[in-house]
Amino acid sequence: MKAEDIKDLAVLAKLELTDTEVLQYTKDLKSILPLIEKIKEVSSDDDSGRIESAGVRNVLRSDESVLEPGTYTDDLLAEMPETENGYNKVKKIL
Repeated sequence: MKAEDIKDLAVLAKLELTDTEVLQYTKDLKSILPLIEKIKEVSSDDDSGRIESAGVRNVLRSDESVLEPGTYTDDLLAEMPETENGYNKVKKIL
């Protein structure tokens, strides 16, 4: 990675870099790029290119209701200040 490469990238990214910043980024990228090459060398068992982290997977529960509909309707409506025909009655807001 050369300073000219950093300047070209800065132009493409529409960044204005000082000469000091260009030198610092050049130095930083020279140390990062070998690490990226090491990551590319890692092989997996099935050669698909995936790396899994210790078998941890996201497990989702099924979205099921554990209550019968209407189980607490009467109790909830009894707590409301005003109800009408089984519904909570509120002021009209427009």
